Amino acid sequence: MTVNVAGGGTVRAMPMTAESKAEAEVYVAVREQDDNAREDAEDATPAQVSAYVTADLAAQLQAGGITTAQVAAALQQAARAEAAFVNRTGASLEALAQARQRQQAAWLNLQQALHAAGSAQAEAEAMTAFEQAFVEAYAEAGISAEARAKLLQTARLAVTHLAASGNATARLALRKQAEILSALATSAAIEAAFEAEGATQARMDSLRQARVQWLASLRTAASTSAIEQARAQYSSVVEAALAASLGISTEALANVKASLQTAVNALQMALSIAGSATAVAEASVSFYSSAESTINSSLQGNARAGLAATVLALLSVS
Repeated sequence: MTVNVAGGGTVRAMPMTAESKAEAEVYVAVREQDDNAREDAEDATPAQVSAYVTADLAAQLQAGGITTAQVAAALQQAARAEAAFVNRTGASLEALAQARQRQQAAWLNLQQALHAAGSAQAEAEAMTAFEQAFVEAYAEAGISAEARAKLLQTARLAVTHLAASGNATARLALRKQAEILSALATSAAIEAAFEAEGATQARMDSLRQARVQWLASLRTAASTSAIEQARAQYSSVVEAALAASLGISTEALANVKASLQTAVNALQMALSIAGSATAVAEASVSFYSSAESTINSSLQGNARAGLAATVLALLSVS
């Protein structure tokens, strides 16, 4: 299929399928929910819609398990949570807008790849490449690996805690994709943190393998417990690497983790009563600040306390 775009050009787009039809309908609903009739960083884009609306979610839309308006509302919350997080951390909204533009470019590339795909495997590979480009767009816009991980974790929290509409199967499909995008960003930030501290090649290889396994497990997860188990398995590998890097025992690291429980409890309490994307972002910002301060205090004197603060804070947002 060929689509006309602004400027008189054309783009070879993906064939019209149940999934692409669902994406188009959700984006129409997004525009209908726009409260200022202007596209900006607080609105979900076609790229974000494509990143979150999977074949599983499209099937639920077709079956009536969730409505396009409900999915659009969830994606609006994710976009607004990212913008609110950026506002509250003093980061650049301009950088976020640039990331959105780069995501749109990745989305256009996806359209061409899907148009040319001759098999289900090629389509899956195109989608995986798009997800990676979607996440990397933040870094290309000047947002650090750690900041983009926090952004996408905040978006995931917004989707998980504010998208209460739809049946359990539909909510799981939406959450899974939010988890995948968050996992891509989180694992990249963790690997970058270890690499900056001079981690050995063997350690980096083990972290990369753990990331591959985490993502594979998320893609096949059929329940919330499976999602949580996948996260736990990834965390166990990272925590073992962290204990070795810090030069402390796994028991000592467990005590450091235990010191985060107050911050974790405060986050869960705040999320349980959050009624807006802004409230989710505020809870997220508060958690990271508290968690990182607590870890640095617990490991005062350890030359790699900063590594622990980054890694454990990112791993603790469930």
